[in-house]
Amino acid sequence: MDGALEFFRKAEADGTLNVDIWTALISAHADNGYLEMAFQFVTEMERAGIQGNITTWTTLVSAAEKHDNIHYAQNIFQKLQQNGKIEDIPWTAMLKAATKAMDLHFGKYCWILIFLIS
Repeated sequence: MDGALEFFRKAEADGTLNVDIWTALISAHADNGYLEMAFQFVTEMERAGIQGNITTWTTLVSAAEKHDNIHYAQNIFQKLQQNGKIEDIPWTAMLKAATKAMDLHFGKYCWILIFLIS
């Protein structure tokens, strides 16, 4: 995490922050179980006018699944759906998180949406 934070600070000082650098910082925290901090970085990224991409969302959903927290995955899903960004939903990671959490209702809902947008 320290390396990601150091790289982030350098890019911030250079004025070269982009979605990939933000995603690296988010990933470093999310992968190590700091999901709340990772979500705070998403908020900061968006305040800076940078939108997450499929890599950002997949990183967060995969970390939520890894750390047994389906609620974070569902929050991402709702956020993207509400913002009309259904094409950015990482469906495979979302279904994996729902399966691991044994949340059949959420998993079924994902499958229905996948079917409808296909």
